Amino acid sequence: HLKEQHRVQIKGYRCYRDDGGVGTAIFVKDRYRSHQQHTDLANVDSCAVQLKTGDTKWTFLSLYIPCGSTGPSIRPGLSELNETEKIIIGGDFNARHVLWCTDTNTTGAALKRWLDEPDTNLVLVSPDKPTYNNSKLDHFLVQADDRPPHSRTPLVTQSFADHDAI
Repeated sequence: HLKEQHRVQIKGYRCYRDDGGVGTAIFVKDRYRSHQQHTDLANVDSCAVQLKTGDTKWTFLSLYIPCGSTGPSIRPGLSELNETEKIIIGGDFNARHVLWCTDTNTTGAALKRWLDEPDTNLVLVSPDKPTYNNSKLDHFLVQADDRPPHSRTPLVTQSFADHDAI
């Protein structure tokens, strides 16, 4: 859990963070001009950063969705961010669904329904292995046209948190 008293620095990177709840953070190389963007995600800890590379404006969102969250608490804010030019969302969704896990919970069902809607241009990218307690709770959402050639992300098994990093 990232708290205000935890100072995390990486040489050559700027740290953007939100210390509410469990806390989230994003590190951006100093060479990129970037700024933190306000997010309005109900009951979700999140940190968003915008930066520009060439002519493309990117939004990166790190989030933590508490266990038991329902679709309506995350959907409006994510739909709003989906309108930006390029977006990558990563974090602990606490969302289980039989398509990427062994069972389905409320958050996983809501996330799957939202991703299946015709106006949602995001796809789920999941790790090959569980990230926490035999469950795949940590994911990325990327725009469909930016999807990597494979739908899985590598897992970093040495992490400073209770979940393995992706």
